[in-house]
Amino acid sequence: MANNVKCSLKDVAEELEGFPEPPEEPNYVVMDLIRQVGLRLSEHIDFKSTDNFFRMEFDAHLDWFSQQLLASRLEITVEKSSAPNLDTVVDDVNAEPLSGSGKVTGTSTLKRKRLPEKTQSVLVGIVADDGAPVVKSTLGLEDLSGRYERGATNSIPGSINDKVTMEQIRESCSNWKVIVTYVLQEVSGLVTRIITESMENTLRGWEDSRLYQTMFRVLKAQFERKMETAKDKIHEHLSMMLANPDIAKRNYEREKNIHLERLLSQRYPLNSSSNIQGSSSQRTAGRIASDEHRPTIDCVATIYTYHDLLSDNIAITAGILLRSGVLEEFKEQAEKVLRTELKVLDSGHCAELLAAKPEREEQRKALVAEKAQLEEALKIIEEMQDEE
Repeated sequence: MANNVKCSLKDVAEELEGFPEPPEEPNYVVMDLIRQVGLRLSEHIDFKSTDNFFRMEFDAHLDWFSQQLLASRLEITVEKSSAPNLDTVVDDVNAEPLSGSGKVTGTSTLKRKRLPEKTQSVLVGIVADDGAPVVKSTLGLEDLSGRYERGATNSIPGSINDKVTMEQIRESCSNWKVIVTYVLQEVSGLVTRIITESMENTLRGWEDSRLYQTMFRVLKAQFERKMETAKDKIHEHLSMMLANPDIAKRNYEREKNIHLERLLSQRYPLNSSSNIQGSSSQRTAGRIASDEHRPTIDCVATIYTYHDLLSDNIAITAGILLRSGVLEEFKEQAEKVLRTELKVLDSGHCAELLAAKPEREEQRKALVAEKAQLEEALKIIEEMQDEE
């Protein structure tokens, strides 16, 4: 019988661990819990660690973001055998979309976005704010030439209108606001999970207290304020870049020459029977010179070059703002903000934060009473056994 009472006493004692008693110095308890939550957040948001889960998932989002910016480019077919195919989207069966926001279908496991060598579609499953699917356009070379002809009103006849080129660059980047919005939602969801995990691991037994709800609200609000500021800066930078693409002219000539060489290779495929080495010598200069679309091909290289340079600029800028302007500052300021908002010097306020709900307090008192009865019963049983 004594063993049965001991087992019951052990069960009650373990259950009581989930019902902490009201502390004698509540402000010190609150300050200690804030310190522990701050340490947890610092452990999670650690960009110096090479195997940190948060960093790996955050980097995967930025990697996907960069690839989507690049892959959203307006495709212009330059091959002579290619017919123009306007505004088409083909599902990319090789794409492995990220999960988290509900806007991309797929498995629940975070994966990097994998793009095929020659992609014909991007942003599979992502929709714009108005619910319309994001579309990647494909133009034929003749259609692009027509756009230049129609836009040549103020230009010298036969010359290239740079305004039309800028319009094509902006069209090529037209999906970027949707991509930016999406990746910011993904990062926000990631940080919310980190906040929740840090608190769940630290505030065991205080889940039903006002402290838990208040601390979560304060941390979430602090992060969202910083995120909103970063979002405005990123969109402002994006608008500035698209309004004046010349800002991104760093490495322009080198990048353009790469694109132009590739486009000419597509336009004039190599003769497979030729053993001559070197791409330039394998094309007939006369064929290139007599091609009426040669100036337009040069414009295609310009459009591609600006798209790549702009996407690189946006990806780097967004990454810096999110790391330094949001996450690092959020981590460093979390404890200070919590101490201020939770009024840690006010013992009465801290006691209110730690107070359990009335029903929880009644359960605690009932368990305390039951524990006392079991201890008394065990004491009596053990005395009776000693007398025998």
